[in-house]
Amino acid sequence: MADDVWDPDLYQRFLAERTKPGLDLIALVLPAESMRIADLGCGTGKLTAELHGKLTAASTLGVDSSPAMLEQANVLAQPGLHFEQADILTWSPAVKLDLVFSNAALQWLGDHPGLLRKLSGWLAEKGQLAIQVPQADDHPSHTVATRLGEKYGTGPLYPGRHNVLSPEGYSELLFHMGFEQQQVFSRIYGHLLPSLDAMVQFFRSTLLNPWRKALGEDGFKAFLQEYREALKAELGEPEPLFFPMKRTLIWARR
Repeated sequence: MADDVWDPDLYQRFLAERTKPGLDLIALVLPAESMRIADLGCGTGKLTAELHGKLTAASTLGVDSSPAMLEQANVLAQPGLHFEQADILTWSPAVKLDLVFSNAALQWLGDHPGLLRKLSGWLAEKGQLAIQVPQADDHPSHTVATRLGEKYGTGPLYPGRHNVLSPEGYSELLFHMGFEQQQVFSRIYGHLLPSLDAMVQFFRSTLLNPWRKALGEDGFKAFLQEYREALKAELGEPEPLFFPMKRTLIWARR
């Protein structure tokens, strides 16, 4: 199957739930004149465009590895707002940046101490970091996927549990990197979804993508059915279904 397993239409079906943490992250940023911004893991670009407009930035570049997501993002391109297909691990900016922004993307990458040091090296004087990462690894939505991964022989393909630090860990790391100005905190976002099936679709568009890629369409179809049944056993089938999702928001400026 194709390498790109991201489905922008399914992803945007839950746009309000996905956007709210990003808007809260934008609100932490201190505006400055003529800002140069990179948004890492920009997806469909809707939040990138919001970021660009709210900060009246001189230039904003959204970076993502998914051609399908970027196809929608490129529709939003305008003078000063552009998008580029690249791997965050290997990409680097051509100029120093005033803001490195990332909403729900860096949990896929390892070595966060090394990663944040690299990102901070991209910053101009008084540059800012603004990062949001999910921390829902103990929720059944995540534990069930990990357990099924063992059954299907893929192992725990979602790496967030091992990659994401505690809020205290990020705060101390940033301090030792020279970021005395910082806000690091956990926040619970309560999502009221119509049903258990809606929760399955919510995570099918993000968390479960590595299993879709590893198992192929037929294998993933069986995986998804077992995932739903295991979630039903733990959560029932209330309608609507309330889902509290914990996320860590990080802002820092030297």
